Amino acid sequence: MPMASFQAESEGVDVDIRGFLSQKSPFYQLADDGVSCTLCHQMLPDNFGKEESFSGNFVIDEKTIRPDRRIFGPFVPAMAQAMRNSAGYTPEEGKHVEKAELCAICHTLYTPFLDDSGNVAGKFPEQTPYLEWLNSQYSPDMPCQKCHCPRAQEQRYHQDRQTCPRDHRSSGMCLQEQMPGCLT
Repeated sequence: MPMASFQAESEGVDVDIRGFLSQKSPFYQLADDGVSCTLCHQMLPDNFGKEESFSGNFVIDEKTIRPDRRIFGPFVPAMAQAMRNSAGYTPEEGKHVEKAELCAICHTLYTPFLDDSGNVAGKFPEQTPYLEWLNSQYSPDMPCQKCHCPRAQEQRYHQDRQTCPRDHRSSGMCLQEQMPGCLT
C-alpha cells in the first residue's frame, strides 16, 4: 500500500493498513492499487542505491503542485502539453527510471523484528533482489527493467497517444517463453 501510506503521511493522517482496506476509507483506491505509473515515474534519484532509500523510502517532489510537478521517462517527451492535460504532470526526460536502483527502493525490504518484550530488536532482510543483482554477473549492464519491463515489441500508446517504449504488462516473472533473451 505504498501510495495510500505515502498520501496519508503527506496529509498528516496516521497510517492504518486495516482501515485503508475498508471501501469507506478515502485511501481505499490508493491502497487497492498499491503502486502506479505515476508513483515510480515521480521518484527522484536523490537517494538511489543508498540504504536509506530501501524499504520504500523514495523521494518525490511534494512541494511542486500538479500540473507543474515533474514526471520522468527515459525519453525526451514529444507531446509534453498533452501529458500535462491528460495526466496532470509535466513530463521530463529522466534516465534514472531505467536504473535498477529505482526498483531497489521498494524491492530491497528490511523488516523490523521484535524481542521477547515486544521492542524492535533489529531488522532482517526480507527481500534483497537488488543486493543480489548488485553482486551478480548482470550488474551493471542488465538492470531490472531490461527483463521485468522489456522493450515493447510493437508501438504502444498512452491515453494521450504518447508512444511508450516499454511493455509494462510484465508479470514480474522472468520466463524465457514470456521474455526471450532475459538473463541470456
